Amino acid sequence: LNPDGVELGHHRLDLAGTNLNRVYGRADPMRHPSVVAAQAACRSAHEGQGGVRLYLDFHAHSNRRGVFLLGNSHTSSTGRDAAMGRLFGYALARRCHLFEYSQSDFG
Repeated sequence: LNPDGVELGHHRLDLAGTNLNRVYGRADPMRHPSVVAAQAACRSAHEGQGGVRLYLDFHAHSNRRGVFLLGNSHTSSTGRDAAMGRLFGYALARRCHLFEYSQSDFG
């Protein structure tokens, strides 16, 4: 959700210097259009498609190789939810050479 900031070397901030991870729930359409679009997609899935079944948080990082997942670290995650996140990561690693399962954290 932050291609302009990353392009300029701002890995946590957008082009305007805002950490987009900190504006959920109060995003402004003019200042944070990618966050507003992500929230609208989740709302649409919740209202018209029976809910969000899987939310992915893809990352790349200077201290980790490839692309990886961070997931299911919340105490509200059930054992089944945690297992499904790991299973998705495993399946993704089998199909995408850029994805590094070993770099993922399912904490």
